[in-house]
Amino acid sequence: PMCRYPFPKTDAQSVAALQPNADRGATWAQCDLGMRYYHGKGVDQCFEQAAEWITKAAEQGLADAQYNLSCYYFDGEGVAQSFEQAVEWWTKAAEQGVAEAQINRALTAAAAEKNELNALAHDLGYAPGTIESHIRNGIELERADGWLADGTIDKREHAIITDRIARDANRLAI
Repeated sequence: PMCRYPFPKTDAQSVAALQPNADRGATWAQCDLGMRYYHGKGVDQCFEQAAEWITKAAEQGLADAQYNLSCYYFDGEGVAQSFEQAVEWWTKAAEQGVAEAQINRALTAAAAEKNELNALAHDLGYAPGTIESHIRNGIELERADGWLADGTIDKREHAIITDRIARDANRLAI
């Protein structure tokens, strides 16, 4: 462990202390060394070396390395750009609780779903967002019906909501 050695005073000394641990397969050292190559701290900046070390740690299951690798694939830094690989590594990191990966994965899924809905609308001859709006209106109508049934809203409030939904549906005219 690093605690048996004097604390490195420079970035170059940190790299020298990390290298043997990274070579032995310590994921924390591989990830740290990869980030040093990425940022050029104690070594010449090299995205390819960064990706190589981060990949070693990611393949062993280190969540932070998996997230970093997903970003490299998304941006094409040190590796060939691949959105499929980015999503794969985001998913692995997200499953281990990395919040940024969970957000990126959710945004990617939402964008894909919206693209699919817009493609379907196009195929059916409707404007983009039309199907999505109808789905949203259907959900809102179900909620309003539930609120009326449980007494959260009265008939007048329910009529206001359903009237607005009906006007929106007529505007969309499917």
